[in-house]
Amino acid sequence: MRKKNSLAFWIFLIALTLAIIYILLDFHYTNLINKELARIKNLGEPLTLSDITPEEIPLQENAAYFYHPAIEHISYNSLDYIDYNSEEPETLINAFKKESDKVNKSLKENRLVFELLKLGYEKPKCRYNLRYNSSESNSKMKLLNFIACRSIVYEVNYKAASLILENKPEKAVEILAQGLRFARSITMQHTLLEYMMKINMEAYLMTPLKYMLEKNIKTNYQPVLNEINAILREQKIEFTKVLMTERALTIDFYENSLKSYLEPLLLTRPNYLHEILSFLLNLPFSKPLINIETLSFLKYSKQYIEDLRAYREPSATPKEMEKNFIFTLNIAANASRAFYQHKKTLQKFSKLKQALEKL
Repeated sequence: MRKKNSLAFWIFLIALTLAIIYILLDFHYTNLINKELARIKNLGEPLTLSDITPEEIPLQENAAYFYHPAIEHISYNSLDYIDYNSEEPETLINAFKKESDKVNKSLKENRLVFELLKLGYEKPKCRYNLRYNSSESNSKMKLLNFIACRSIVYEVNYKAASLILENKPEKAVEILAQGLRFARSITMQHTLLEYMMKINMEAYLMTPLKYMLEKNIKTNYQPVLNEINAILREQKIEFTKVLMTERALTIDFYENSLKSYLEPLLLTRPNYLHEILSFLLNLPFSKPLINIETLSFLKYSKQYIEDLRAYREPSATPKEMEKNFIFTLNIAANASRAFYQHKKTLQKFSKLKQALEKL
C-alpha cells in the first residue's frame, strides 16, 4: 500500500512539475510574442489579414477584369514547353524558326489572350479578387494559376520574336510592354510566392529586348522603358512589403493552430504530411513549441526587414535558422532565394535600361 501511495505521489509530482513548466513557458513566450506584436502595430505595419487585403478597385480601372480571363483562356499545351536559354537571346529566335509551324499555330489559338493583355495594359490599376478572410472561402487564399501566367509570358516572347523577324520592332516593343505590365500585376497581393514568380516572368521578358540590343535594332523603346522604370521603383520597396505580408500571413497561420494555411505554405508537400502536422501541432503540449516557433519567425522577419531598410545584405540566412521548425526554415530559405533573385533582377533591369536609352 505504501509503495502504491509513493508511486502515486511521484506521478502527481512529475505531472505537477510538467504543468508548472508548461504554464511558465506559455506565459514567457506569449508575453514576448505580445510585445513584438505591439511593436509591429505601433510602427503601423501590417499585422492581420485585413491589413494586407488590397483595396477595392473600380471595375473600369481594374486590369484584372481582362487578365483573369486571359489566364483562364491561355492554351499552353500547344508549344509543349519549347525550351530556349533566356540568357542567350539568339536561342529564342532559333527556337522560333525551328518550330515556326507549331509556334504560329499556338499564337493563332491565343489571339484572344493578346487582345486581353492589350485591354488590361490600358487600365491604371490591378487587383485580383482574392478573399483572404472570408467564412465562405474558409480563410484560404486562392492562388493564381502560375503555370498559365508563365505560359502567357512564353507566348508574349514568341509573339515578339515573330514581330522582330517581320521587321516590326515597334510592335514587338508594344507587346513586350504589355507582357511586363501583366507580370507586374501578379504581385499586387505581395506574397512571397507571387513575388518569386513575378521576378522569373520579368527575367524571361528581357530576352527579346536583349536580342534587339545585340542586333542594334532602333525603334521607340519608351513603352518598355516606362515599365522598366516602374519595376525599378517598385522593387526598391516591394520586397519589404512582401516580407511584411508573409509575416501577417504567418502570424494568422500560428494563431489559428496552423490549420488555415498548410496548403499554400506546403504546396510541394504530400497530403499525408498536412494531416500528420495538423494532428501533432494541435496536441495540448505543442502550444509552447508553437510559441517558440512564432517568436523565432518574428525575430527573423524583424531582422530581415531592418536589414533591407538599411540597404544591408540580410543577416538572417537559412543556415542560421536550422535550429527552427520546418515553417520558419522554409520561409527563410525562400526569402533568401527571393532576395538574391530580386537583387540580380534589379541589376539586370538597370543595365538593360541604360543600354536601351543609348539606342
